[in-house]
Amino acid sequence: MPPKLGIIAGRGELPRTIVQACQAAGRDFFVIAFNGETDPDTVGAGVAHAWVDLPAVGRTIKLLKEAEVADLVLIGPVGRPDFANLKPDWHGAKLLPKIIKAARQGDDALMKVVVDDLESQGFTIIGAEDVLANLGAPGGNFGAHEADAADWADIRRGMAIVAELGRLDIGQAVVVRDGYVLAVEAPRARMPCCNAACNFAPGTAPACWSSGQNRARNAASICRPLVLRRSRRWRRPA
Repeated sequence: MPPKLGIIAGRGELPRTIVQACQAAGRDFFVIAFNGETDPDTVGAGVAHAWVDLPAVGRTIKLLKEAEVADLVLIGPVGRPDFANLKPDWHGAKLLPKIIKAARQGDDALMKVVVDDLESQGFTIIGAEDVLANLGAPGGNFGAHEADAADWADIRRGMAIVAELGRLDIGQAVVVRDGYVLAVEAPRARMPCCNAACNFAPGTAPACWSSGQNRARNAASICRPLVLRRSRRWRRPA
């Protein structure tokens, strides 16, 4: 039986999916839910959990240790707090200068501070894909069209660019056609990236690649690198 899992749950459906996977597998778990962030349905009847305020870092760690959690998964987005009005506990106050400094450098740097602190408390941080084996997309084609040599050249170029976008904490998607970069994803703007790229070639949808980058040793990862492709022969509806 795997170690007891702590689920630090943000917004969205993925935290609830992790809970359901643990229930189905018979894995013991404990959920940290954030006031004003976590969906109450994530911690429904029979789910061991505790509600905490986001800056209550010390209390969160205390609850996880009392629950005898060994592994931790951080899943689901959480809004950035207003640092000027934040009221952290003692542990959070000690961590706050590092968090504020990291927040200026991007989400990846911010996540690293959180992960490093949790690991220093003896927890093992794992990725969501370590709990949900079917979370990532399988290899191979999803549609009827096979990638040709030109497509694969664009794919290789696109994946190289995506890797650099992830390293710089810019985005996770790029659209490439015939070697030209038509669009890149900015934070929270994947669909505008794809839509803008389609406008470069009316009537067609150029190839689009998206990759879930592993942030801070998989803490915020929800999938392995994957390829999403619309064939050159696919036409946008009128």
